[in-house]
Amino acid sequence: MALVMTEGAEVASPCLQLAGPRGSASQLSQWDSAFLTLHGHQKGRFELELWRFYEGWAVPCSHDLAPSEREQRTQETFSFRASGQPRASVMIRDETRVTLRGRFANREIMALRFTGFRRRALNQVFAEDDTLQVGGLPTWWSVNGRFFLYFAAEYGHWKINGRRVSGGDGLVAVQRGGRRSGRGFVHSGPCERPVCRQTALASLCCVEGWFQVLAGGWTSCEPLIVEEQVWSMDFRAESVDVKDIESRGQDTVEHHHSARDVVFHMVRRGVAEEPAALWLPEMPGPTGDELQAVYDSQEDFAAERAPPSGTLGEPDFLLMGPVSASKL
Repeated sequence: MALVMTEGAEVASPCLQLAGPRGSASQLSQWDSAFLTLHGHQKGRFELELWRFYEGWAVPCSHDLAPSEREQRTQETFSFRASGQPRASVMIRDETRVTLRGRFANREIMALRFTGFRRRALNQVFAEDDTLQVGGLPTWWSVNGRFFLYFAAEYGHWKINGRRVSGGDGLVAVQRGGRRSGRGFVHSGPCERPVCRQTALASLCCVEGWFQVLAGGWTSCEPLIVEEQVWSMDFRAESVDVKDIESRGQDTVEHHHSARDVVFHMVRRGVAEEPAALWLPEMPGPTGDELQAVYDSQEDFAAERAPPSGTLGEPDFLLMGPVSASKL
């Protein structure tokens, strides 16, 4: 490994650089760009840079409208106009830059490859994730981040479901439990009682008793299940620095936030050229008082704080790929 001199100190040159998001998985994340630099192989230091940007126009609403007219206009447009400001379209720019620095370590985790389902998107590798649990048991996530296996305690078997963007019910819906928590696409045979991690894993690996949805009904199937070798790269960010830049017309405001000891992970298979699945943590953001100071009304403030429909509780996910060396 080469050493680079930086301000009188020796710093190991990066062993691996990954960039994302890659492919169709970009719609699963709120970030437009990510760049990860790793210094080390099995363990070492890392730096992750995240960036997102939004630009648009908004027509300010008038504060002197009748309540019914103002409510109607609020539903149609979004306003950042201060009281007394002339009516005109306002340019809106929102930019967020995040830098996470800390240490990482590799560890091998369990993963299973499923084949034989009629729904082809489900025929792939699912890796165990003990950070996202349902009913006290780990979930298993597909390497493309779209589908997940969870133990449905009310039925006593495993189900494959998906994110809402992939036609599933989403993680939050199944975490609530109950028989209306989601039908899923496939389910395993029954698990032996009492249910524990060992008995649940045995039922997951058993090829007998599986059913899949075909033409609106459940049909028996017998998938091929093979154990795969997969690694989890566990990150602990010693520092997280967030810079938010908000522009409303000619006015620009910067907000800075920070955090420490933030943990997250990335799942990689043995093939270096294949994309890696990066599961991001929740980033530090402004407090309620800081947000309230930016907006003219409680309605605008509430709209900003509300999460986008369909993404509530879904893990933030990025597919990362190796950065190709420049040929210039």
